[in-house]
Amino acid sequence: MPNLIDGYRLTARLTYYFGLYESTPNLDDNMVKNLKDLFSKPDQKFAIEGFENLSDDPNQDIQIAQGRAVMMKDELIKLGLSEDRILGVFYNVPQESKGCVEIGCAKGRRVVINLFNK
Repeated sequence: MPNLIDGYRLTARLTYYFGLYESTPNLDDNMVKNLKDLFSKPDQKFAIEGFENLSDDPNQDIQIAQGRAVMMKDELIKLGLSEDRILGVFYNVPQESKGCVEIGCAKGRRVVINLFNK
Protein backbone atom coordinates (compact mmCIF):
# COMPACT_ATOMS: atom_id res chain seq x y z
CA MET A 1 0.00 0.00 0.00
CA PRO A 2 1.48 3.36 -0.96
CA ASN A 3 1.80 5.95 1.80
CA LEU A 4 0.51 8.70 -0.51
CA ILE A 5 -2.46 8.56 -2.93
CA ASP A 6 -3.69 11.63 -4.81
CA GLY A 7 -2.15 13.96 -2.24
CA TYR A 8 -3.63 12.07 0.73
CA ARG A 9 -1.22 10.45 3.18
CA LEU A 10 -1.69 7.19 5.05
CA THR A 11 -2.42 7.89 8.73
CA ALA A 12 -3.79 4.64 10.20
CA ARG A 13 -4.96 1.11 9.43
CA LEU A 14 -7.86 -1.02 10.63
CA THR A 15 -7.48 -4.76 10.09
CA TYR A 16 -10.27 -7.31 9.86
CA TYR A 17 -9.23 -10.98 10.01
CA PHE A 18 -11.42 -13.59 8.36
CA GLY A 19 -12.05 -16.89 10.13
CA LEU A 20 -10.97 -20.09 8.38
CA TYR A 21 -14.40 -20.69 6.80
CA GLU A 22 -15.69 -17.11 6.86
CA SER A 23 -16.43 -15.81 3.38
CA THR A 24 -18.03 -12.43 4.16
CA PRO A 25 -17.05 -9.82 6.75
CA ASN A 26 -18.96 -10.09 10.00
CA LEU A 27 -18.22 -6.70 11.56
CA ASP A 28 -18.90 -6.41 15.28
CA ASP A 29 -20.75 -3.45 16.80
CA ASN A 30 -17.52 -1.75 17.96
CA MET A 31 -15.97 -1.84 14.51
CA VAL A 32 -19.18 -0.54 12.92
CA LYS A 33 -19.29 2.33 15.43
CA ASN A 34 -15.62 3.18 14.83
CA LEU A 35 -16.11 3.13 11.07
CA LYS A 36 -19.19 5.34 11.24
CA ASP A 37 -17.25 7.79 13.42
CA LEU A 38 -14.56 7.90 10.72
CA PHE A 39 -17.19 8.37 7.99
CA SER A 40 -18.34 11.55 9.77
CA LYS A 41 -14.93 13.19 9.23
CA PRO A 42 -15.26 14.89 5.83
CA ASP A 43 -11.52 14.89 5.01
CA GLN A 44 -11.09 11.18 5.80
CA LYS A 45 -10.45 8.97 2.76
CA PHE A 46 -10.21 5.19 2.61
CA ALA A 47 -8.31 2.55 0.63
CA ILE A 48 -9.12 -1.13 1.01
CA GLU A 49 -6.67 -4.03 0.70
CA GLY A 50 -7.72 -7.66 0.53
CA PHE A 51 -5.32 -10.53 1.29
CA GLU A 52 -5.27 -14.32 1.00
CA ASN A 53 -2.79 -17.01 2.01
CA LEU A 54 -0.57 -18.31 -0.78
CA SER A 55 -1.57 -21.78 -1.98
CA ASP A 56 -0.74 -23.97 -4.97
CA ASP A 57 -3.26 -22.03 -7.07
CA PRO A 58 -2.09 -18.39 -7.32
CA ASN A 59 -4.94 -17.40 -9.64
CA GLN A 60 -7.51 -18.55 -7.08
CA ASP A 61 -5.58 -16.78 -4.32
CA ILE A 62 -5.72 -13.47 -6.21
CA GLN A 63 -9.45 -13.92 -6.85
CA ILE A 64 -10.10 -14.54 -3.15
CA ALA A 65 -7.98 -11.53 -2.09
CA GLN A 66 -9.73 -9.31 -4.63
CA GLY A 67 -13.14 -10.65 -3.57
CA ARG A 68 -12.44 -9.83 0.08
CA ALA A 69 -11.45 -6.28 -0.80
CA VAL A 70 -14.55 -5.73 -2.92
CA MET A 71 -16.81 -7.29 -0.25
CA MET A 72 -15.40 -4.90 2.37
CA LYS A 73 -15.85 -1.94 0.01
CA ASP A 74 -19.49 -2.94 -0.49
CA GLU A 75 -19.95 -3.36 3.27
CA LEU A 76 -18.53 0.14 3.95
CA ILE A 77 -20.88 1.63 1.36
CA LYS A 78 -23.84 -0.18 2.99
CA LEU A 79 -22.79 1.39 6.30
CA GLY A 80 -22.96 4.85 4.76
CA LEU A 81 -19.54 5.59 3.24
CA SER A 82 -19.77 7.55 0.01
CA GLU A 83 -17.98 5.73 -2.80
CA ASP A 84 -16.13 8.91 -3.84
CA ARG A 85 -14.23 8.77 -0.53
CA ILE A 86 -12.63 5.45 -1.47
CA LEU A 87 -9.22 6.08 -3.03
CA GLY A 88 -8.79 2.53 -4.28
CA VAL A 89 -9.31 -1.18 -3.81
CA PHE A 90 -6.14 -3.31 -3.77
CA TYR A 91 -5.31 -6.96 -3.16
CA ASN A 92 -2.26 -9.06 -2.44
CA VAL A 93 -1.12 -12.61 -1.64
CA PRO A 94 1.87 -12.43 0.75
CA GLN A 95 4.62 -14.88 -0.21
CA GLU A 96 5.37 -15.62 3.46
CA SER A 97 1.83 -16.98 3.96
CA LYS A 98 2.40 -20.11 1.83
CA GLY A 99 0.90 -23.22 3.37
CA CYS A 100 -0.70 -21.34 6.22
CA VAL A 101 -4.18 -22.87 6.64
CA GLU A 102 -4.66 -23.74 10.29
CA ILE A 103 -7.32 -21.91 12.26
CA GLY A 104 -4.86 -19.63 14.07
CA CYS A 105 -3.12 -18.51 10.88
CA ALA A 106 -5.02 -15.50 9.55
CA LYS A 107 -2.04 -13.51 8.21
CA GLY A 108 -3.34 -13.80 4.67
CA ARG A 109 -7.05 -14.01 5.47
CA ARG A 110 -7.61 -10.34 6.14
CA VAL A 111 -8.77 -6.99 4.84
CA VAL A 112 -7.01 -3.78 5.78
CA ILE A 113 -8.93 -0.51 5.74
CA ASN A 114 -6.30 2.18 5.24
CA LEU A 115 -7.14 5.70 6.44
CA PHE A 116 -5.84 8.72 4.51
CA ASN A 117 -5.91 12.48 5.21
CA LYS A 118 -4.57 15.58 3.45
